[in-house]
Amino acid sequence: MKKIYSTLLIPLSLIIFTGCSKDVFKNYEERIEGTWRLDDVDRIGFGNASLTFTEGRFTFMEPGKLEYTDRFGGLYQGSWEIRKQTIRGNCDNGDCNDRNVNTLSITAIDFGTRDVKTEHFDDVKFTATDKFNAYIYLNSTTYVFKFRRQ
Repeated sequence: MKKIYSTLLIPLSLIIFTGCSKDVFKNYEERIEGTWRLDDVDRIGFGNASLTFTEGRFTFMEPGKLEYTDRFGGLYQGSWEIRKQTIRGNCDNGDCNDRNVNTLSITAIDFGTRDVKTEHFDDVKFTATDKFNAYIYLNSTTYVFKFRRQ
């Protein structure tokens, strides 16, 4: 029986580790590098807020440099930063349901018009190699920003 598992395990491992992207093994700073288009912003819950970014193209470069192009072709330059944080959960009998999140902060400036855009996303989750969602939690409303790699 052990021989069967061994002979199946080797080909299965080769298929899994050679046939798919290794992005899941990279940290968020490496995964986000590149050019992304903000496809959509969904609002979940009650309330309304004025959002800084609702469209455009973002280029995340290392070390923390950013270029943002709005839908009118306006070019902004700035910075980005991802931080890992632990959010404390409810504790029951010493067992806490804490969760780890990656936050994203963006600041972009149009040096011609001196317009400054800044946003802090409370959580970032990659949904695929070429997609990620960024979340803003504001009172009883959650905003989901859907990004796609270009």
